[in-house]
Amino acid sequence: MAVVQDHQGHAKIDRKTLIAYAMLVIAMACWSGNWVVGRAIHVEVPPWGLTFWRWATAFIILLPICWRSFVRDWPILRRQWKLLIVLALTGTVLQQALVYVGLQSTEATNAVLLNAVGPAIMVITSWILLRTLITKRQSFGMLVAFLGVLVIVTRGDLDLLKELEINRGDLWILTAIWFWCVYSISLKRLPPEIGIRSLLLAITMIGLLILAPAHAIESIVDRPMPFSKEAVLSILYVASGPSVLAFFCWNLAVARVGANMAGFFFFLMPVLGTIFAVIFLGENLFSYHFTGIAVVVAGIYFTTSRRRRQIVD
Repeated sequence: MAVVQDHQGHAKIDRKTLIAYAMLVIAMACWSGNWVVGRAIHVEVPPWGLTFWRWATAFIILLPICWRSFVRDWPILRRQWKLLIVLALTGTVLQQALVYVGLQSTEATNAVLLNAVGPAIMVITSWILLRTLITKRQSFGMLVAFLGVLVIVTRGDLDLLKELEINRGDLWILTAIWFWCVYSISLKRLPPEIGIRSLLLAITMIGLLILAPAHAIESIVDRPMPFSKEAVLSILYVASGPSVLAFFCWNLAVARVGANMAGFFFFLMPVLGTIFAVIFLGENLFSYHFTGIAVVVAGIYFTTSRRRRQIVD
């Protein structure tokens, strides 16, 4: 991340990094809504069917936007086919489907709390794959933000943590989070010549090829995909927001600030999830919500701010 000094010698984050942070907030907002929708329709809509039609609809949206870039970058994309398969498998297939599988059985409180460990899993995975280290400042900011999440999900009563139980759905969600971390870290291995549009179209197409047989098997052994009004509206949302807009924002932001720093913004998802629950589900805000949100924001600010002078990238 680039930090400059103003004319008075104070640390100042450059404009491109600020834009990257804004993109991360947009991505978190889209994905928070995805969790709300996934849980709301889990009885009616099967997880692999929702994932397949999510990306099939996203493909229709992306094709006219990304086709020229895809054709231009095809020679490079073809040489990177192994990496593209990894990105499609982890980012558009397994992570997405396993979240919906987990939401079939896990409680909302467990899901939110487990999602909040995403930054820690990102840091550990980044160290394993890239030997990327975390600074003391980042560690402290992560701890502060996680405490804010605990305040929200326990309603200010940490004794409620004793009542949380790990079930099969929780394990699926933990696995999904790990696959997302692998996806985010693998983005660093892409040649800079590959544009974000051609990348997203490529992994969407590969992902659909993998998802099609999984969806077909699910339709036979479990239940077919319904196309009720609620199901169609849900597909349109998860395709346009969490799939297209969020992936554009996330990929661009990770290229700018790195997977570790971007991972800290996952702490916003419980905050945004709470806000969406108030707006769309009619739930009430309490004092512990405001306290938790303030602590989370403070932790993220501490992590992303800098006091020392650094050279612009």
